[in-house]
Amino acid sequence: MTKIDEEPDDIPDTNECQEESEHPEPLVPMTFNMPRAWHTRFKLRATERGISMKALVLEIVGEWEEKQAKK
Repeated sequence: MTKIDEEPDDIPDTNECQEESEHPEPLVPMTFNMPRAWHTRFKLRATERGISMKALVLEIVGEWEEKQAKK
């Protein structure tokens, strides 16, 4: 999984639970609004997998980036 402007080796594994103070770079908040029903479905999917919503977002974006790189 790669993020914009980062090398693959510098990216923490989203499956590992890291305290924010241990993160390799400063974290910034990301806020956006979505329909309540979508939020509930998303939260349920994260809970079913036993991960945070943040970890699920990182995983999904990483997989999307990998798919786009193969095009």
